Amino acid sequence: MSSVFREQLQPVEGALRLFESLRIPFCVASSGPRKKIEENLRTTNLYPHFVDKIFSAYEVNSWKPDPGLFLAAASHFGVAPKDCIVVEDSFVGVSAGIAANMTVLGLRMEANDRAVAAANRVFASLDEIHKLFVAQYLSHK
Repeated sequence: MSSVFREQLQPVEGALRLFESLRIPFCVASSGPRKKIEENLRTTNLYPHFVDKIFSAYEVNSWKPDPGLFLAAASHFGVAPKDCIVVEDSFVGVSAGIAANMTVLGLRMEANDRAVAAANRVFASLDEIHKLFVAQYLSHK
């Protein structure tokens, strides 16, 4: 990872707040190699939230838009795919979530409106997704 990239890499706004509030199993399921995923999470100070919760397509041998990566993560947590929520910002990620029979929340990032249009719901920020989780999943505890 270049030093410029490392210096400029920031977590998506609202990510830390969302991860700290979740009381349900969550993970990162990425098409990237584990080493890169871990480096990015460490650089953004999010790694402590994902220890033992990282799923790499390189290890599962399934790349998005194939649903295998998401299905492996769901199986690891013992959660039925229909009970899983995927947050995605790419067309292949949204497609993989849909193929896995999971609820897909699209996250609009810059000019990717068309990439996430097929999601069950589309959000402009992680803060909006956090509000949804608080309203639907955290307020009943």
